Amino acid sequence: MACIIESEEDLASELASRRISAFTDVTRGASNLLFYGPLAAAAILLLIHLAIFSTIYSVQLSRFTGNYAETEATVADYSSHEKKRRHHKKHGRTTTTNETYYSIRAVADDGTEFTYNGQTDYGRKGDKLRIKYSKSNPRNYYVPAELFHMPADRFIGLIMLVLSGLAFYGTYLARKWNRKCQLAEERDLYLPVRETSRYEVRTVHTRSKRHGRSHSQTHKEYAPIYRYPMPQGQDLLFQGVWSRKKPEGEPANDYTSFRVYMIDPENPNNNKYFIKELPR
Repeated sequence: MACIIESEEDLASELASRRISAFTDVTRGASNLLFYGPLAAAAILLLIHLAIFSTIYSVQLSRFTGNYAETEATVADYSSHEKKRRHHKKHGRTTTTNETYYSIRAVADDGTEFTYNGQTDYGRKGDKLRIKYSKSNPRNYYVPAELFHMPADRFIGLIMLVLSGLAFYGTYLARKWNRKCQLAEERDLYLPVRETSRYEVRTVHTRSKRHGRSHSQTHKEYAPIYRYPMPQGQDLLFQGVWSRKKPEGEPANDYTSFRVYMIDPENPNNNKYFIKELPR
């Protein structure tokens, strides 16, 4: 059974027993941006999905009012025409594509008419269409189609729904992580550390495109080193998060207090922690 750590001294003793020269499994603490960023993305993606599928949802909701109906309609009029669409690119370049638009009028056995204008080809004159619609408003209708035969906009709408679900899941994970960090702080169990003059440096390579060509770029990132003095034995060292800002070193301790919070201090296999900065 793992011991329960209740004091700063107990925490320091536990971490020292792990015989780690420098703790590096650092992470960022609770962040509103970490939560609200994915939440905003999920809401926007869901709204796009609802806009694309608004007609389908409207027809399906008519089941509750008794206005839902399905029918087989025959295409009575059919026409198509092409439009040239220009795509503007960088540096004044443009490309042109041909897009085909269809106009269809279909009539059901009971005389209900359905008209369609768009880029989906639902068939020629005389073809039969299965249509789902609202009897109170026949303009609210759609032609059901299998996944790989549905109109392009609906396929995009499904992708938006999947991405929205992933973003909502990211929101859930962010909320769970924020709560875990908040519990660590509420426990008020931390090590007061000081920033040292030491820091780690790494070179990060990135690629970017300019004028249609790929360019390689590099920049340096820094991670400060924090120290917790042990009364006996080797001091505990903790690496801070990486950033492009060069650490200030010892002078930072004059106006900032640094606290190391372990996420799960009783678990010897979990060395994840975050560092909280407080003004003095």
